[in-house]
Amino acid sequence: MNKQKLNRISVEAIKKTSYFIVYEDFLTDEKNEWKELTQEMKLLYFKMCSRYQASILNKWIDEKGIPYIHFSIEEIMKYMNCANQKAQKMKKTLVDAGLLEEVQIGQGHPNRLYLFDYHIS
Repeated sequence: MNKQKLNRISVEAIKKTSYFIVYEDFLTDEKNEWKELTQEMKLLYFKMCSRYQASILNKWIDEKGIPYIHFSIEEIMKYMNCANQKAQKMKKTLVDAGLLEEVQIGQGHPNRLYLFDYHIS
């Protein structure tokens, strides 16, 4: 890539950019507690976590007061720039790791996704 074509990031650019928080301790995983997760899967987890704000605004809160998100396989494919099989695998790995729970609601309704805190007690 030609560095001459790049511009420094301006205040205006930052204001127009969406972002989400990535926690370093989970990403670096120095205790090796999440060895089954790739960096891509961790990034997907954080992207899913970032949707909680929208869930609260949209009143996507269950009868127990727990917020949930919607994140389809198609959205995972688009966000992670991957094929269906890889998107399915990433989602299943997050479920198997105990970081994500998918609850089926019924025909014609998107499944609810609940996220779990990555901190191990």
